[in-house]
Order: sequence, then C-alpha cells, then structure tokens
Amino acid sequence: MDARRAPGGHGGAARRRPAALSVPALHRVSERLAKLAEIPVGELRGVGSRRSVALAALGVSSVLDLLMHYPRRYDDRTAMSCIAGLVEGGDVSVRAVVRHCRSRQLRGRRSMVEAVLDDASGPQLTVTFFNQPWRARQLAEGVVVVVHGRIQTFRHGVQMTNPRLDVVAADQRDGAAELGPTAGAGTGAAASSGRNAGRQTGRIVPVYPQSEKAGIASYEIAELVEQALRLADELGALTDPLSDARREALDLVGRAEAFHEIHVPSSDSARLRARRRLAFDELWRLQVALVMRKRAATAEARGIRHDSGARLVETFLDGLPFTLTSAQLHALEEIRRDLESPRPMHRLLQGDVGAGKT
Repeated sequence: MDARRAPGGHGGAARRRPAALSVPALHRVSERLAKLAEIPVGELRGVGSRRSVALAALGVSSVLDLLMHYPRRYDDRTAMSCIAGLVEGGDVSVRAVVRHCRSRQLRGRRSMVEAVLDDASGPQLTVTFFNQPWRARQLAEGVVVVVHGRIQTFRHGVQMTNPRLDVVAADQRDGAAELGPTAGAGTGAAASSGRNAGRQTGRIVPVYPQSEKAGIASYEIAELVEQALRLADELGALTDPLSDARREALDLVGRAEAFHEIHVPSSDSARLRARRRLAFDELWRLQVALVMRKRAATAEARGIRHDSGARLVETFLDGLPFTLTSAQLHALEEIRRDLESPRPMHRLLQGDVGAGKT
C-alpha cells in the first residue's frame, strides 16, 4: 500500500474496493464516442440550415453534442384521468374515443378543428386545434386517442387547446376499446415503436433546455435525439468500455442503456440509474485526464536528487518506543524512493486520525 493510502495502525482491515481503472481505458472511450463527435448534426434527417443554426445556439453541432444535451426535467404522462374528474388548470392525460369532429375556417386564413371525446365516465371533453387542418382527417369518428394538456372550462364544459395527442387504436365504435384511467396508454398502435419513440403521451416525456433565441422546441429536440440514438446503436458507438464484472462491482448499468434511459426513460427508477452511470462516466473521464496530465508532467519535469539519509532514519526509528506497522514502513520506503528520484515528488500521506502519520 502506498503512502497515499496508508491505513491506521489499529489492525482493522480496510474495506476492499474495486481496483483502480486503467488509464488506457480513456482511449477506448474517446475512440468510440469520437465516431459521433465527427458526425455533424446536420446529417440527421430533418435538420436543415435553420435547425442547424438553432441547435448551434444551444451548443449542439455534432451527434455527440446532441446525445449529451440532457433533459433538464421530465413530464410524467403515464397516469390517465377520467373526464368526469377533470379540474380546471390541471395538466392531465385522458384516453378516450372520438365521437365527432368538425373543421372550419376562421378569419385571416386561420383554421380550427374541434373534436369531442368520450371515455364513458359521463361528461365529454372538447379538444381544439388551431391551424392544424390535417387533424380533421386524423380524428375520425371512433378513433381512440390519448391527449395530454391543460384543462380549461368553457360554457360549462371542459376542453383542451392544442394538446399533445397520440392515436392508439383505429375505429372502435363497436365499444371494443378499453377507455378511462385504467386503460394502458402504451397499448395499441402507439406501442409498436418499441421504446415509445415519437409518442407524446402515455410515457415519461423529456423536457430539454431551450431558449426563445434558439427557436427550437423541446419535442423537436426529442425527435432528433431518438434518431441520434438509433444511429449510435448502428455504429456501435455506445459500446461499454467497462466489463460486466466491473459494472456489477460498481453497481452500474451499461452505457448504451444509460443513454437510452436518460432520453427515453421507461420508468423514473431507470432514469435515476442512467443518470448515475453518466455521472460516473463524466467523473471517470475527468479523473483519467488528470492522471494522464500528471504522468506527463512528472515524466518531463526535472528535480534534484536527495540523499535520503538512510542511516540517520534508521537511528531515529531505533529510538522510537514502538515498532512501526508494515503500512508505515511501506510509506517510508516510497517516500525514500521519491527523494532519491531525479523527478519532483508529488505525494499525499493519507490516514485516519490516530493512524500514525506523524
């Protein structure tokens, strides 16, 4: 044991920890992630010049930048509410069937689509979309949808304006669809995406850092991130540099899983495990970089050799009224070698209170 980790002289066994990670592992990390750092974000589908400028304003210029543009918070849209229990001002998700839908033109070339939803709980919910005329074709009678938005009251009824919406089942006018808060929002057509990609309801939705100056919405960033994740998987860029045994010893999830779960979380606990792994990776890269810098500086630096005065030290130790522990003797030997080396010594003598450092 070196001088930095000399244990106390009380005979207590130190807790065993996983061995230190080797410095060369940093190169494996860099090589893999460098694949993504070399791909401009403009290579992704749907990223033109306008979006490239918007992403650049957020500090995102490569696919790697995009994957490391982590959500600032999450919106849990997994809980379903019934229409009968809706209260004004609440942000809720509702699973219901479209009873009827109409579209009309407004002044100034604006359009409005209005659909009435029913979940068999009693009252009905009106959802209104402005300047989205294609909604009239999407919201055909009998289609089952999940909507998420803020509840408003209007003419003694409840409504949502421009809510997030996913179609989860086709025509269900025969009553076969399961509705209400007990229905699973992840069933039906929207569940076929595997990792909930593209869905805006019935899942935990990431909310990304953005700004009015950038001019790009959080849901647009989410769509690009999911595309970047698929690309990273295809390239093998998220292959884990840690072995299975190492991850188990450190209680960490895999790197690929961490990136997926931080951006498209399957649960809150999975998101927290992903955050812990990615935090470990950042600290690991920082620590390895510092070790490499220290080794390079030590190799290039020139110091003055010192005579360690072995006889004088031995005479001093013989005069002590106690015998040094093996850990203390080991620490002294390492210090002696450092003093006799032509390179400057950088060493920390570490130990608990009463361990015998003095």
